[in-house]
Amino acid sequence: MTVSNTATRSQAFPDPIPGIIPFGSICTLAGAAGVGKNALISEWVTRWLDGRTICGRLTNCPTAIGMLAGDRRWRSHRHWLDVAGCGDIPYYSLRDDPQFKWEHLRNWQTIKTAFNIALTRLNLPPGGLLILDPLALWLAGRVNEYKDIAIGLGTLDQLLYTRQLTTLGIFHQSKQRNDAAQQYRRPQDRILGSAAQLGFSDTAMYLLAPEDLDEPYYGFGWVPHNDPSDTYK
Repeated sequence: MTVSNTATRSQAFPDPIPGIIPFGSICTLAGAAGVGKNALISEWVTRWLDGRTICGRLTNCPTAIGMLAGDRRWRSHRHWLDVAGCGDIPYYSLRDDPQFKWEHLRNWQTIKTAFNIALTRLNLPPGGLLILDPLALWLAGRVNEYKDIAIGLGTLDQLLYTRQLTTLGIFHQSKQRNDAAQQYRRPQDRILGSAAQLGFSDTAMYLLAPEDLDEPYYGFGWVPHNDPSDTYK
């Protein structure tokens, strides 16, 4: 039986990375603190703006790229953009706003209000790419509760849909035991919190340090829902 949905989303803008980061999606990048997520994302931003490939995949430059930063002051993020040769991008940093009410991140109603205010200040046009670092700040409840994460991602998706934005959310990975036999075998399963972070995002990505791999290189991988998974050195 076919069910008609009058609210079906239209493909108004091209995908930032066809098959990997669809327009209007929420995708995630996970990695341990300090592993190099900001360095990687800054290089991607530069490649989008220059029209270059990312991991060998063709790209489409969003109408704008901006970041909503909550973990550190903007100077830390700006450092990696400078290293990548990108320069500044539109941003709103919670740590740099002395008027921001952190207690508003405790429940859904105040989170929705704070998120909409932040997006308005960022002022990305339709078709823009929003980088959320970290994404977990905007999810009420516990990160290890499946339903909390599912509701949180669904709520953010509705808010972002009205603005026609694509989102790349940054997550942290949990610490792993030294004994490989007691580690999760798949890197995407090491993301801190519920498996809903994988199930309710369009593509889950991860970045691993050489010590995580016991190899002399970093490991990156993505797990899209509608394209083959792949890993890179």
